[in-house]
Amino acid sequence: VSNYPNKTIDSLYNLSFSDNPSLADKIQVTNQGMHLAEKYTIDSLYLKGVSNKAYHYMDLFPDSSDYHINQLISTSKKQNNKKYLGYSYSLKGNSLYNNTQYDSAYYYFKNANVVYYENKDSLSLAYNQLMMARIHYFYNDYNASEELVVQAIEYIQTKNISYLTEAYNLLGNIYLNSQRQDQTTIYYRKALKLTKQPSIEELFLKNNLASLLIVSGEYEKGIAELHYVLKSNLVNTDITLQSTALLNLGYALFKQNNNDGLSEML
Repeated sequence: VSNYPNKTIDSLYNLSFSDNPSLADKIQVTNQGMHLAEKYTIDSLYLKGVSNKAYHYMDLFPDSSDYHINQLISTSKKQNNKKYLGYSYSLKGNSLYNNTQYDSAYYYFKNANVVYYENKDSLSLAYNQLMMARIHYFYNDYNASEELVVQAIEYIQTKNISYLTEAYNLLGNIYLNSQRQDQTTIYYRKALKLTKQPSIEELFLKNNLASLLIVSGEYEKGIAELHYVLKSNLVNTDITLQSTALLNLGYALFKQNNNDGLSEML
């Protein structure tokens, strides 16, 4: 196969992930790429198009996303394409996870990793390990969650900073809920070192660290972290973060017998 259709198809797919296009435009250019892939019988690029459509639809039109995920699973099996079979299972897991169907999501993340292990795809293995670890965490199964995160870190090494940051943050949360406060501090600070500043991710981590400091009785340090969070313009973009930081600040001030604490909490 000549390079012409491959490069053109990939360019169309890449265009669908740029920031400006509407969802309709993303689907349109993806369909153009899929049409070329079908015309030139490039099966792997056709599957890539199906997976991209499933991804694009996931947030706004989950039913359409599920349709394309199921198509991807079926076609990947027929073509014995392990790369996209593993990805289709991950997408299915994400779809179920977003719908809070955690047990079913876990099943697909685990099946994705069976495929990824055979293909020696360490980053994809790490991603699914982290998703399974989150599910154990939601069920308060901190030992299993910790084990999966530690395994994920071994797969990640230094290949993906965002995955590593998520792993450190999740370990911090696990240790916080397991009353292992020294370990919590270590991993929150490790995550912060890898996080872009300023960013909403940094503020969430700062808020987590403040919670730990307050629980440990280090109110002044916790309050300083929370002031940093609340003075950032970014905090106004996430109402959950803003309200949580205000509650934490109010609680810390209240514990200091500061009358301002009640007003912060209200």
